[in-house]
Amino acid sequence: MIDLGIQDPNHYGPYNLNYTRFDFCLGPRSKNLTRNTISLRSEGFKFYGQFNLTFLVPTHIDEVKIVVYSSKDEKIGNVLWTYKLNDPCKHFAFATLIKNVLKAPTCIVNKGTYSQILNFEEIQTAFFGTSFFYGKYFLKVTAISKKGNLICIVIGIVFTKKSG
Repeated sequence: MIDLGIQDPNHYGPYNLNYTRFDFCLGPRSKNLTRNTISLRSEGFKFYGQFNLTFLVPTHIDEVKIVVYSSKDEKIGNVLWTYKLNDPCKHFAFATLIKNVLKAPTCIVNKGTYSQILNFEEIQTAFFGTSFFYGKYFLKVTAISKKGNLICIVIGIVFTKKSG
């Protein structure tokens, strides 16, 4: 697993995270530059994502975009906010993943297959910190190159108050 530098792995903020959905979606480009498989497993309130990303050609990661939606009756609702990274290799949370998992310190990923298990609580704590609202949300995460889609995932997530 990737070490994101979080000091206390047992403290992930004043909330528990639960996942209700973890699926692929269609990216904004007409061409896909990768073949991917994903899976999610849980150990109580700890969730781990298994990613197998196969890059079909050497590819520059140009953009990562996260859109957070409200959830109504288990369906995607209104856009709450959008987070767009035009240089993901300089982002505090994504740079580590890109450099260590994809072996791409310059944001250019070589052709090949890359596999990793990620601790979602660590990643989301690095991203959200304590800036969140309790409730149900959907996140749509896309990574693209100027030449095509790299990955598009929809994640259903529930923030509940941590007891004790």
